[in-house]
Amino acid sequence: MPKRLRDSWQTLPPLYKKRLWQGLGAYAAVMLALGGWAWSQHASAKTAWNEQIPQIESEIRHVYLSPQLTDLSNPDFSLADIHSATEPGAILLVMTDLGLSKQTDERAIHDMPEQVVLAFSPYGKNAGTRAAAAQKDGHDIAALIPMEPTTYPKDDPGPLALLANNSARDNERLLGRVFAAVPKAAAGINYMGSRFLTDAENTDLVMKAMESRKMAFIETPAAYGSSIKKVATARDVPAFSVDVFVDDRATEPQIRAQLAELERLSRQKGVAVGMMRPLPLTFALLTNWIPTLESRNIRLVNLADAQKAQNAPARSAAPAALTPVNADEAVAPAPPSPPASTQEAPINGAE
Repeated sequence: MPKRLRDSWQTLPPLYKKRLWQGLGAYAAVMLALGGWAWSQHASAKTAWNEQIPQIESEIRHVYLSPQLTDLSNPDFSLADIHSATEPGAILLVMTDLGLSKQTDERAIHDMPEQVVLAFSPYGKNAGTRAAAAQKDGHDIAALIPMEPTTYPKDDPGPLALLANNSARDNERLLGRVFAAVPKAAAGINYMGSRFLTDAENTDLVMKAMESRKMAFIETPAAYGSSIKKVATARDVPAFSVDVFVDDRATEPQIRAQLAELERLSRQKGVAVGMMRPLPLTFALLTNWIPTLESRNIRLVNLADAQKAQNAPARSAAPAALTPVNADEAVAPAPPSPPASTQEAPINGAE
């Protein structure tokens, strides 16, 4: 302290000095109290804010660049929209990318019929709680299992991904974390995996986990040469393959065309599997389409009924096939011969 200030301080009356120190002490106490209160409210305040803006819950910053329209040009599904046929069919619908937004999860749980399988991301902070709510509402629950794609690390399935070069022990540990995040799942679904699933040993590791937990497996055919069918059969694991990605191109005409193709395949195969994302336009179209299925001799089935239908005798091919509409060639059903290259895009981010 400079000599002049020190001399001035010494000339102050003792009572004045005492009051000054008391004031400074009171100010410090108030600031500490306010700081402690703000710290104690930090977690609850963040949670409340995230509930208002669900996207902030995501650690992987990826959002859909998709239409937010819900006004349909024609809300009705008539026989002019979906070709008529007398052959019965069964459809298994899977809605993926859940567990990332409270609002979207609640809409899927309450607006979709209980036969619709709801698939939750292990990266969702509240995926387990919301999956339990969906199960209570009657839905079958599936867990998205991140796996290494051929385009890794350009396309990164996240820190829980099963990697081809990992040891079996490490991949088993990661699988355990996935199932812990989405407990009591009735099925697993590969999230990417075009490299991982081409190796029979890696595939068997996953099927072994399915077998021990009495779970089914739903494959999104992102890899040509996948060993899922062969290994699942050996392990006696119920396995399905997605036939149609309903909203790869999220426009009303394209989704309607894909739903038509899904109906055609259901009549041809006995049971067809359709996968879709929780987009507003998809919700709007499904809400209008699902109630019309019964009038066309098609039923919506859950996992157990889909397995029964899949095990029924195969049917002859139906005529007049519609051309499937798929935006991402990486996730389209496999053609007779593999393409020169394959790409994969992430399904969604994480909560």
